[in-house]
Amino acid sequence: MYFARTLLMIGLIFSGNAFGQKAIPASWTDIVGRWSVVPVPQELQSSNVGKSLWPASCQFISFYDDGYLVHQQSEFGECRNQIPQERTDGFDTVTWSLENGFMKIVRSDYKMTELWKVDRVNTNTHLDTLNLNEGDMLMQLIDTKARKSMWLRVLRREGS
Repeated sequence: MYFARTLLMIGLIFSGNAFGQKAIPASWTDIVGRWSVVPVPQELQSSNVGKSLWPASCQFISFYDDGYLVHQQSEFGECRNQIPQERTDGFDTVTWSLENGFMKIVRSDYKMTELWKVDRVNTNTHLDTLNLNEGDMLMQLIDTKARKSMWLRVLRREGS
Protein backbone atom coordinates (compact mmCIF):
# COMPACT_ATOMS: atom_id res chain seq x y z
CA MET A 1 0.00 0.00 0.00
CA TYR A 2 2.76 2.43 0.95
CA PHE A 3 4.57 1.69 -2.33
CA ALA A 4 1.42 2.38 -4.35
CA ARG A 5 1.05 5.70 -2.54
CA THR A 6 4.71 6.49 -3.22
CA LEU A 7 4.29 5.80 -6.94
CA LEU A 8 1.24 8.05 -6.91
CA MET A 9 3.31 10.73 -5.15
CA ILE A 10 6.07 10.40 -7.77
CA GLY A 11 3.47 10.79 -10.48
CA LEU A 12 1.89 13.85 -8.86
CA ILE A 13 5.11 15.58 -7.86
CA PHE A 14 6.87 15.04 -11.13
CA SER A 15 4.06 15.49 -13.64
CA GLY A 16 3.35 18.79 -15.28
CA ASN A 17 1.02 21.16 -13.49
CA ALA A 18 0.15 24.86 -13.40
CA PHE A 19 3.37 25.56 -11.48
CA GLY A 20 5.63 23.86 -14.02
CA GLN A 21 7.27 20.47 -14.14
CA LYS A 22 9.41 19.38 -11.19
CA ALA A 23 11.23 16.84 -13.39
CA ILE A 24 11.53 16.17 -17.10
CA PRO A 25 12.88 13.24 -19.09
CA ALA A 26 16.68 13.37 -18.92
CA SER A 27 18.73 14.11 -22.02
CA TRP A 28 22.08 12.60 -22.99
CA THR A 29 23.93 15.71 -21.74
CA ASP A 30 21.98 15.61 -18.45
CA ILE A 31 23.23 12.07 -17.85
CA VAL A 32 26.87 12.03 -18.97
CA GLY A 33 29.15 12.45 -15.95
CA ARG A 34 30.04 11.10 -12.53
CA TRP A 35 27.29 10.51 -9.97
CA SER A 36 26.92 9.35 -6.39
CA VAL A 37 23.94 7.19 -5.46
CA VAL A 38 21.72 8.86 -2.85
CA PRO A 39 20.26 6.36 -0.37
CA VAL A 40 16.50 5.98 -0.84
CA PRO A 41 14.56 4.90 2.28
CA GLN A 42 13.37 1.32 1.94
CA GLU A 43 9.77 2.37 2.57
CA LEU A 44 9.86 4.31 -0.72
CA GLN A 45 10.84 1.16 -2.63
CA SER A 46 8.56 -1.50 -4.07
CA SER A 47 7.26 -4.01 -1.54
CA ASN A 48 7.45 -6.61 -4.33
CA VAL A 49 11.26 -6.50 -4.33
CA GLY A 50 11.73 -7.22 -0.62
CA LYS A 51 15.38 -6.36 0.04
CA SER A 52 17.63 -3.83 -1.63
CA LEU A 53 18.76 -4.74 -5.13
CA TRP A 54 22.00 -2.79 -4.56
CA PRO A 55 22.58 -2.79 -0.77
CA ALA A 56 26.06 -1.23 -0.60
CA SER A 57 26.11 2.01 1.37
CA CYS A 58 28.75 3.56 -0.92
CA GLN A 59 27.93 3.66 -4.65
CA PHE A 60 29.00 5.69 -7.66
CA ILE A 61 28.07 5.55 -11.34
CA SER A 62 29.87 7.13 -14.28
CA PHE A 63 28.08 7.51 -17.59
CA TYR A 64 30.62 8.05 -20.36
CA ASP A 65 29.81 9.99 -23.52
CA ASP A 66 30.75 6.99 -25.69
CA GLY A 67 27.83 4.95 -24.26
CA TYR A 68 29.67 2.96 -21.60
CA LEU A 69 29.05 3.07 -17.87
CA VAL A 70 30.78 1.92 -14.71
CA HIS A 71 29.04 1.23 -11.38
CA GLN A 72 31.18 1.04 -8.23
CA GLN A 73 29.84 -0.18 -4.90
CA SER A 74 31.60 -0.88 -1.62
CA GLU A 75 30.71 -1.55 1.99
CA PHE A 76 34.06 -1.17 3.73
CA GLY A 77 36.70 1.52 4.02
CA GLU A 78 36.51 5.11 2.91
CA CYS A 79 33.60 5.96 0.64
CA ARG A 80 35.16 7.62 -2.39
CA ASN A 81 34.73 7.41 -6.11
CA GLN A 82 37.52 5.39 -7.70
CA ILE A 83 36.05 5.33 -11.21
CA PRO A 84 38.38 6.98 -13.76
CA GLN A 85 37.32 10.37 -15.15
CA GLU A 86 37.95 9.05 -18.66
CA ARG A 87 36.96 5.54 -19.70
CA THR A 88 39.89 3.16 -19.93
CA ASP A 89 40.33 -0.33 -21.35
CA GLY A 90 38.63 -2.96 -19.25
CA PHE A 91 35.52 -0.85 -18.65
CA ASP A 92 33.64 -2.14 -21.66
CA THR A 93 31.10 -4.70 -20.47
CA VAL A 94 28.22 -2.32 -19.68
CA THR A 95 26.68 0.06 -22.22
CA TRP A 96 23.81 2.51 -22.07
CA SER A 97 21.57 4.20 -24.59
CA LEU A 98 18.75 6.71 -24.22
CA GLU A 99 15.49 7.19 -26.06
CA ASN A 100 12.56 9.39 -24.98
CA GLY A 101 13.59 9.42 -21.32
CA PHE A 102 14.16 5.67 -21.14
CA MET A 103 17.64 4.27 -20.63
CA LYS A 104 18.57 0.79 -21.75
CA ILE A 105 21.53 -0.71 -19.90
CA VAL A 106 23.09 -3.79 -21.47
CA ARG A 107 25.57 -6.02 -19.63
CA SER A 108 27.49 -8.18 -22.06
CA ASP A 109 29.19 -10.12 -19.25
CA TYR A 110 25.85 -11.36 -17.80
CA LYS A 111 23.75 -11.24 -20.99
CA MET A 112 21.13 -9.02 -19.38
CA THR A 113 19.30 -5.81 -20.23
CA GLU A 114 17.67 -3.33 -17.84
CA LEU A 115 15.17 -0.61 -18.77
CA TRP A 116 15.11 2.54 -16.63
CA LYS A 117 12.83 5.61 -16.77
CA VAL A 118 15.21 8.55 -16.23
CA ASP A 119 14.16 12.06 -15.20
CA ARG A 120 16.12 15.17 -14.29
CA VAL A 121 14.85 17.12 -11.25
CA ASN A 122 14.27 20.77 -12.28
CA THR A 123 13.82 22.37 -8.88
CA ASN A 124 14.63 21.61 -5.26
CA THR A 125 11.80 19.48 -3.92
CA HIS A 126 11.22 16.35 -1.85
CA LEU A 127 9.67 12.93 -2.14
CA ASP A 128 8.28 12.08 1.29
CA THR A 129 11.37 12.36 3.56
CA LEU A 130 13.89 12.34 0.69
CA ASN A 131 15.23 15.77 -0.30
CA LEU A 132 15.88 16.19 -4.01
CA ASN A 133 18.11 18.88 -5.47
CA GLU A 134 17.83 20.58 -8.82
CA GLY A 135 19.92 18.49 -11.22
CA ASP A 136 19.43 15.19 -9.37
CA MET A 137 18.46 12.27 -11.53
CA LEU A 138 15.59 9.90 -10.77
CA MET A 139 15.97 6.42 -12.23
CA GLN A 140 13.08 3.97 -12.02
CA LEU A 141 13.88 0.37 -12.95
CA ILE A 142 11.01 -0.89 -15.09
CA ASP A 143 9.60 -4.39 -14.89
CA THR A 144 8.97 -4.76 -18.63
CA LYS A 145 6.57 -7.68 -18.23
CA ALA A 146 4.36 -6.02 -15.61
CA ARG A 147 5.01 -2.57 -17.16
CA LYS A 148 5.60 -0.85 -13.82
CA SER A 149 8.36 0.67 -11.76
CA MET A 150 10.06 -1.80 -9.45
CA TRP A 151 13.01 0.18 -8.01
CA LEU A 152 13.86 3.85 -7.48
CA ARG A 153 17.43 5.10 -7.66
CA VAL A 154 18.40 8.74 -7.04
CA LEU A 155 21.69 10.05 -8.41
CA ARG A 156 23.44 13.29 -7.46
CA ARG A 157 26.15 14.71 -9.71
CA GLU A 158 29.54 14.76 -8.03
CA GLY A 159 30.51 18.21 -6.88
CA SER A 160 26.95 19.49 -6.50
